Amino acid sequence: MNTKKEQHQYPFIFGYCMCRFAWARLGLPRRASALVSPWRPRRGLSPIFNSKEARPNFFRSTSPKPRAAPPPTTSSNLTPHEREEDDGFFLDIDRLDDQIEDLTIAPSSAFRSGFVSIVGNANVGKSTLLNAILGQKLNIVSPKPQTTRHGINGILTEANCQMVLTDTPGMLAPKYTMHEAMRDAIHDAVRDTDVVLLVTDVYGEALQDDGLMQRLNNTNTPIIVAINKVDLLHHQTMPPSNASSSSRSHGDVRPIEQLQRLWAALLPQAEIVAISAIHRQNVDALVERLRSFMQPGPKYYPEDDVSDRDERFFTTEIIRETLFEMYQEEIPYSCEVVINRFHDKSPGLSVIEASIVVEKDSQQAIVIGKAGAKVKELGSVARTKLEEFLQRRVYLELSVTVDKDWRKNRQSLKKYGYLDD
Repeated sequence: MNTKKEQHQYPFIFGYCMCRFAWARLGLPRRASALVSPWRPRRGLSPIFNSKEARPNFFRSTSPKPRAAPPPTTSSNLTPHEREEDDGFFLDIDRLDDQIEDLTIAPSSAFRSGFVSIVGNANVGKSTLLNAILGQKLNIVSPKPQTTRHGINGILTEANCQMVLTDTPGMLAPKYTMHEAMRDAIHDAVRDTDVVLLVTDVYGEALQDDGLMQRLNNTNTPIIVAINKVDLLHHQTMPPSNASSSSRSHGDVRPIEQLQRLWAALLPQAEIVAISAIHRQNVDALVERLRSFMQPGPKYYPEDDVSDRDERFFTTEIIRETLFEMYQEEIPYSCEVVINRFHDKSPGLSVIEASIVVEKDSQQAIVIGKAGAKVKELGSVARTKLEEFLQRRVYLELSVTVDKDWRKNRQSLKKYGYLDD
């Protein structure tokens, strides 16, 4: 008769066996330390569940090691107890351990991948460059500086390479808590990347973040300095970039040779390339250089993905872009867009309800306009853009609310995604 202690052990043993079986069936590594996030696997470790191909079939022979054939299992070499259980389910834990040890999902040496962080001052054309590299408009652009607020991952997948390019907010002297959060996001992007792509332009302005410049000089991460807007040096024969602000003129541009010497002195370890993102001049050569820094690794995202952001995020960005186009002065900078409802009513129609958040009552009145005319125009223009982006009809309803001084309020910034909880 089983003792009370033995009876208590049975559930534990059964649960242990089931967990070990499930662990092996899912193709997980034997050591928990080998579990790595599929978003950013550490170098040298194989990603788990990165794609369907990465999930080995446990019931298929996957072990490359030759094994001695086990003796045939017949009724003659079974114990009486095993013979009674012969028609049941057996779980060979030792063999499971061996097969788990053999399931090493190593990335193909022919495929290369990595992460690129795009950094630089505001209004130098970082978003335009990302769009040019991807061959499609992913990030919003505007002649006004400080358009980008959130980092966006653009994904360039080719036959033998995948690059994940992070467009970061422009560097600026912080005036609000929101600006401090954006600055921290830039530093985080530089800290965890394979290549730093520092974008500047032909005006040759110094970086607005001395701390970042010091970090770049002390890092072993490869750095490429892309001097953008070289079309302005030849504006007599080429239309100028649309990213120049009112405080700049063509007379402010500096010769490319002078800029190359400047950046070679500031970042001696960096490579320097001159480009025009808006005209795609030398962009292919830049991509080729970035590709050379990618290391053998897995495909982090499916090949059809161009970003890790969803439709709700891009909807807010498109509405914000329209705000920058239609309103002047401080209004677009004080606005935040929140999606209250995003519903696909049918395959060909999306119903979107969004709020435009401003900091003051006076700003609310300006955004709404007389008898609501201005916000109606805003909705009409944004809806046309959304229908082109989403490739379906859109019913867009906009409202304007006030969240007093939200750019300085940490709770509001957490709510809008600028700060972590």
